[in-house]
Amino acid sequence: MKRIVLALVFAALSLTAVADERELLLAGDGKLFTVESVFNDSTQKAITSNRYLTLTVQDGDKTSTQIVPASTTTGSHVNPALAYDADSKTLFVFWEAARNGGLASDLLFCSYQDGKWGQVTALDTVDYDLRVNLSIALTRKTEDTTVNGGQKKVILNEINVHAVWWQVGGGGAMEWARYAMLTIDKGNVAKDGIQVMNLRDFLIDDAGPDTRATREIFRHPAIFESAAHDTVDVVFGDPRNDKMHRVTIQPTVQAGRIRIPIGKHRDVATPTVTTFAAEGVGSVSSGADNIAYYYTDKDSVKYILYKDGAWSPVRSIALSDKLSNETAVSALRRMVSSD
Repeated sequence: MKRIVLALVFAALSLTAVADERELLLAGDGKLFTVESVFNDSTQKAITSNRYLTLTVQDGDKTSTQIVPASTTTGSHVNPALAYDADSKTLFVFWEAARNGGLASDLLFCSYQDGKWGQVTALDTVDYDLRVNLSIALTRKTEDTTVNGGQKKVILNEINVHAVWWQVGGGGAMEWARYAMLTIDKGNVAKDGIQVMNLRDFLIDDAGPDTRATREIFRHPAIFESAAHDTVDVVFGDPRNDKMHRVTIQPTVQAGRIRIPIGKHRDVATPTVTTFAAEGVGSVSSGADNIAYYYTDKDSVKYILYKDGAWSPVRSIALSDKLSNETAVSALRRMVSSD
């Protein structure tokens, strides 16, 4: 009976999970990458998964589409997230692979470079839990403090992929934000190169009353790359005590070999809104700690803005023939970065 109840809960929650079926990334060299989760049909007889991923690359007037090989077998492959390293021209793809009718899932990761796919890495296999709102970002520098007993800091040029997602467990009774750091070696995840933890483990003071808040905005952890490519900032909510947090995470070398993410935490005021979109939510931030969450709703882009230590109410940018969704989001990005 417990398995039946959990299956029904997962099925209901999955309606929101599969809605995040497409991710786009525009690289600095002008290439547009789109990864989409699509349903299998009778024409794809070589594919045994219920949902699989396709990658479309647009380069000027040339467009090519292919199936992501690691998504062609077993279960449903959903919630793709993308990041891109301009120096090596490598695309990184991160997604969820649900198995056993949705009662178990893996988080999968692989790279794409020069038309070839790298090795597939699975991390954080769970039973019964649901993961949604996956996002990834990169750092290209790692601090090594082990040289000369820590008296000298050495900066290593290497890629670490930082992933965040929202996890729902206990039949929906427990929710929390999670984090993983994957160290990359020649396009693939290095041996012993995976660190997985709860984002609240970065908090200095994790105490507080258990209020079990249900703010939808908490369910969308956001991650931002720094201009120096040495840190990422993660903004996430903790429904246990109804608080929002921001953590700056930096990869470091310890014991001469092990990569450990080190986080510096500061609180962010709790958003005033209690309801927000459950899917299709984007985010932008700036070095001044301004943050905006946004989504498209019918004929407008709705957003909330964090500035000067406070959140705005939900605001709208009306869309029209002269103002597209992309233009509205671009304007929002410029506003957030203006200070």
